[in-house]
Amino acid sequence: MKAFKEIESRFVENLANFNFNNKDEALAKFSSLWNDIDSYSKHIKKRMRNKDIENTFEYLMNSFEVLSSSNEAYIETYPKENADIWDRVFYNKQKSWAVVIGENGKILTSYKIRDDIINTLEKHKTLFQSKYERKVVSDEFSKRVREIYERLTRV
Repeated sequence: MKAFKEIESRFVENLANFNFNNKDEALAKFSSLWNDIDSYSKHIKKRMRNKDIENTFEYLMNSFEVLSSSNEAYIETYPKENADIWDRVFYNKQKSWAVVIGENGKILTSYKIRDDIINTLEKHKTLFQSKYERKVVSDEFSKRVREIYERLTRV
């Protein structure tokens, strides 16, 4: 498993290509922050179908709001047979929203939490025999994501 700080660094590196001047450009580049373009499209459709978002830009904003305001994240690890799989979950309690980043520094999903994050992770423990631990988000990560979120609020 990659070190927690290394994953943050990878996401920050991926953000280096996320420069934009307007809403359309930000939306076009948002998919590049995802692990997979098909997964990105599938998740947007599902969030709209569930009425969690009204449009793609709201999805982008919810995701960046969570990432910019999270002081902590949860690392979820899986049993030995799935040791290469793990998730890093950022959570915003006020927004009831979570963003999951994989070890390559790309977004795996972003979604509305229907339950408390700890209850969700406890359910994963039972279903997948996973474990989780809380980590403090680095200042570099928070600063860079917050800069982008603040720019997004002005486009």
